[in-house]
Amino acid sequence: NFREFYYIQMEKFARQAIIDGVNDVKDISITRESELFRALNMHYNKANDFQVLTLLH
Repeated sequence: NFREFYYIQMEKFARQAIIDGVNDVKDISITRESELFRALNMHYNKANDFQVLTLLH
């Protein structure tokens, strides 16, 4: 299920950020090297059908 996997990953990432001491959402950034990006890209873009922008905002 799309939403279930997505929200599980978001919650896991948010919990880890809190454990790591992040206090402000502005301190969070996602890069191509991040675990969250890797997990979502591997799950939803297995065949690499979609090009991912180099710069994520």
